[in-house]
Amino acid sequence: MATRYFVIQSTGSDSWDITNNWSASSGGSGGASVPTSSDDVIFDSNSNNGKASFTVSLSSSSVAKNVTVTLAAPCVWTVTTSSANFYGSFVNNNSNLSFAVGSGVFNLRGAASTSFTIKTSGVTIPSLRINAPSGCIYTLTDNTTVTAGIGNYLGTGTLDIGSYTVTAKYFDLSAGTTLSASGATINITPGTNYWGASTSLFPYEGSSSGTFTGT
Repeated sequence: MATRYFVIQSTGSDSWDITNNWSASSGGSGGASVPTSSDDVIFDSNSNNGKASFTVSLSSSSVAKNVTVTLAAPCVWTVTTSSANFYGSFVNNNSNLSFAVGSGVFNLRGAASTSFTIKTSGVTIPSLRINAPSGCIYTLTDNTTVTAGIGNYLGTGTLDIGSYTVTAKYFDLSAGTTLSASGATINITPGTNYWGASTSLFPYEGSSSGTFTGT
């Protein structure tokens, strides 16, 4: 396992998937290997490389283990194809990160018998899937807003939302998934949206949001 630091270059592609944008140290030279599913990824105060703002393009080839984002300049992530895959925690520590409208799915895949965290710091993320194996626990550490929805279509792990508020167009967990909540609020936004588990979906169609409060 290695740690990779994203450092956008002054010219060239903004892609996650090229070696030129990755360094083995904060603010270091590019040319380190592109992160694998075993590598931790860090976006920090040197990632912008002097730019006032920058964009990062992700694809289905974009993978990492733990992802930590603490940016000093605005950065927009765009998922250019269906999904990017992270195999550990996703921790965003401030409001400099944002996502392009229509960006794709982020798959959090975890590992068996391991605990991970999801922290957004108030940033709205696109679509989130918790495709974790049995014994894996993903825990929210703050209120979370998702443009599309939160789903778990393949995993059998646990999503622990604690006492936080989750806002999404849908909240759909597959059979075998455990949802843990204590005083949590799930807001289903207006439209033909739903709350459910596996094939048992409960539609919510209305002019205002639906709220489900955990106990």
